[in-house]
Amino acid sequence: MNILASQASRRVLGLGLLSGGFILFAGVIGMVAAFHEREIVDDFISLGQVLLLGSPFITSYLMAARLTETGEDPPVILAGGALIGLLTALPTVILLLFNSDEYRYLLDASLKIIPFVAASYLAWKSHAQGNETRQVAATWLVAALLIGIVSFGFALIFEVKGDLRGVLVNVDRDWVEVVTFDHRRELWTGIGLLLAASAGAGLAGVIMRILPDIPRRALLYGLGVTVLVGAFGDPVRLILPENLARDTL
Repeated sequence: MNILASQASRRVLGLGLLSGGFILFAGVIGMVAAFHEREIVDDFISLGQVLLLGSPFITSYLMAARLTETGEDPPVILAGGALIGLLTALPTVILLLFNSDEYRYLLDASLKIIPFVAASYLAWKSHAQGNETRQVAATWLVAALLIGIVSFGFALIFEVKGDLRGVLVNVDRDWVEVVTFDHRRELWTGIGLLLAASAGAGLAGVIMRILPDIPRRALLYGLGVTVLVGAFGDPVRLILPENLARDTL
């Protein structure tokens, strides 16, 4: 049981971080803000927000399918879904804080701390493998030097550019509006909404997977059709009247 729990924990952490990395990457390249221009349901949810919530939903759904096959209890799977949702939002929350003028010092502090933390972790792994003290110390020094050079390079770039927005051009006001659900001026409120919505999406993915087959398929088909019609609403509105007119004739 302990082995199973450990495997389940590693799977949840891995999937959550993978989902969070995808959402972070989509935001940095401008996909989230670009998709926000297309509304799925008017004045309620956009395609960009569907992307934010769809990633933890799908990831939790897949996680629940795996853990159900291994015989995990539903409460454990539900907790895993919520954790995947939180982990999905975490990289975006960190980038929000780094991007704000008020918490810019967190970025500077992280660039200074990361080399020592990463080097200490690698040295600990080397020690756990039974290597000699001299080799462990060499591992720490080399890792701290190499990672420190990279960290210093990033710090220099940010110093020249002035802030994070000068480097990541798509991390702008539009992106902040999307990920904070229109609470750009109330950062912590927006962060709370993002965490709650992402965790809720993770729970929804788990619940969807453990539902009986017939209602699960009906809900999935309904959600899929809603997203497709909302995403491609204009072509549908152009095609349907033309076809209806031909049928009438």
